[in-house]
Amino acid sequence: MPPILEHRCHVCKQIINSGRRFVHTDCYKSTYLDGVFYCIKYTKAAKRYLSLIKYQFYFDLLREVIAVMQVKLAVLPFGYDFLVPVPLHKEREKWRGFNQAKKIAQGLSWNTKDVLIRVRMTKVQAQLSREDRCVNVKDAFQVVSPAQVKDKTILLVDDVFTTGSTLENCALALKSSGAKKVFAFTWAGG
Repeated sequence: MPPILEHRCHVCKQIINSGRRFVHTDCYKSTYLDGVFYCIKYTKAAKRYLSLIKYQFYFDLLREVIAVMQVKLAVLPFGYDFLVPVPLHKEREKWRGFNQAKKIAQGLSWNTKDVLIRVRMTKVQAQLSREDRCVNVKDAFQVVSPAQVKDKTILLVDDVFTTGSTLENCALALKSSGAKKVFAFTWAGG
């Protein structure tokens, strides 16, 4: 099983020394996420692994991803009200036949809510530069039921955290609808 990594601020990438804060005070003004947690470092091998799941439909590998995430989920240093998977646009989900983030979230907990939708089709993030990723997902997400997220602490679930553009935009939509805190939880990151 891959090792669980120490916690680092997702903005500046430096180790966090506090057990109560997950983003440095100076970094907090440049993020909507209250913390990002991942299980393994995003390497070429991890990228290939996710590619096999998402584009070649090796669903058995998804069970292994979920198993690793369950270990980390059990020791996250905060509570949350429910999990929210990062949504795919309905056309992309129809083409692929599944949303890996939703499958991961459902494999982790029964307490999963689909309160976010992707309101417009975006380009595949993996093929874009850091700057283009930010523009690509800007205003792409919407909360379908603001009453469900108001004053809640949400654990946003996806397969990978790289630039953070997708997760930041999801967090923005959730907080704009009244969510108290939004944490991101992914299999790979870095």
